[in-house]
Amino acid sequence: MKYQPPQDVCLSRQQERESDGWQRRFWEHQVRDEADWVRHLNYLHYNPVKSGSARCPYQWELSSFRQFLREGLDVEE
Repeated sequence: MKYQPPQDVCLSRQQERESDGWQRRFWEHQVRDEADWVRHLNYLHYNPVKSGSARCPYQWELSSFRQFLREGLDVEE
C-alpha cells in the first residue's frame, strides 16, 4: 500500500511524508522526578490556553486536567 498524504497538508510536509498531527521539532525526554512530571503536565494542560483555544485548562475538552481534579491530584489552576 502506497502512502497517500492528506491533500490539505502543505507541499513541504507532503514531500517529507508528514502530517499536521506532529510538530517537526521533537525531542525525547525522560521524566526525572515528580517535579519534572508536574512541569510537563502543566505544559500540556496550559497549551490550549496559550494558543487561545481555551480560556483555562478546564475548558479544553480533550485535556486530562478535569480528571486530575476529580481524582484529587495536584494540578495548578
